Amino acid sequence: MLVHFWSTGCPLCHEAVGIIDRWRDRFGERGLALIAVCQPKVNEAFDVRLARREAREEMRIDHPCALDVDGALARAFGSEFAPSYFVFDGTRVLRHRQTGNARLTAVEECLDRCLESSGYP
Repeated sequence: MLVHFWSTGCPLCHEAVGIIDRWRDRFGERGLALIAVCQPKVNEAFDVRLARREAREEMRIDHPCALDVDGALARAFGSEFAPSYFVFDGTRVLRHRQTGNARLTAVEECLDRCLESSGYP
């Protein structure tokens, strides 16, 4: 499972959505579950309408997407900045976490290993 956090108006978040779509296409049949979370920016009011518009129209997120209005999910995951990525294995153990888009290949490699170890070659 991949949980990815993004924020409105975040160029890196918008850039990454195409990569996440490729992961969905590559790993979807192997059981990859995706969850997006729009987290509020630090010290900025959360604009629900803007978040919904960006998720649907600009980023075209087609998997479940939570709007973390009060930041509770970001705090629970320890996601201070977006984009952030959290990879869980088949037993729901966190196997990889990272903030930013540098070395997204590490996320992809971890997804591949987790799916393989869960019996999805």
